[in-house]
Amino acid sequence: MAPKKSGRGKKPSTARAGVPPGWMQGDFLPSSLKARDVEDLVVDGLVAKDSWRLPGNETEPQPREGERVLLTSHLERGFSLPPHPFFRNFLNYFGAQLHHFPPNAIAYLSAFVSLCECFLGCPPHWGLFKHIFTVRSQAVKKPRSSDDRTNVIQLCGGLGLQKRKGSEFPPLTLPESVRGWQSTWFYCNDIASPNMSTGLPPFTLARPTIPPSLAVTKEEEANVGI
Repeated sequence: MAPKKSGRGKKPSTARAGVPPGWMQGDFLPSSLKARDVEDLVVDGLVAKDSWRLPGNETEPQPREGERVLLTSHLERGFSLPPHPFFRNFLNYFGAQLHHFPPNAIAYLSAFVSLCECFLGCPPHWGLFKHIFTVRSQAVKKPRSSDDRTNVIQLCGGLGLQKRKGSEFPPLTLPESVRGWQSTWFYCNDIASPNMSTGLPPFTLARPTIPPSLAVTKEEEANVGI
């Protein structure tokens, strides 16, 4: 999960040309990747050789059995397979998918894991994470309000990480805009996490749910010295 700085494999922001009918803010965009984009990530060690394939003509992901959906925007900010156990447990806690979190959230998670393992000399601590961060949902208005609800949580990037007010977590320099990142997806064979049967949970196009409150317990306060 450590952040990796590399100029290769990066895909520039794309205009929303050819948006599928009924597209809504936060939905997947047709993949704009070329083989070279992923091959560069293989060279960088972020994707296993011969483990990936590009989408066909589908406008949103339709992975085959045993495949997962990865985004170059997330790989460039520290994600890779198999997922770090903390990240896998993080997804399980929220019942979330990789694409539910925007690219900058991956950068924060990568930095947090690095802080714990490389500077504090401990495994990533859930109580410390909750002391530093909160997770909030991002709603979007439907183009047509004939359904039960007019507003729903964004499919891609609907769950965002925010530092709590007064947090002393080291500041990160993040891109001001990563527009078009929903078009940087491709398929990759799943690689299991340590002590787990899979890496990422099976892919779904279900929208994220409202995240639970990340309150720090009394026991956790004592563990992190709050």
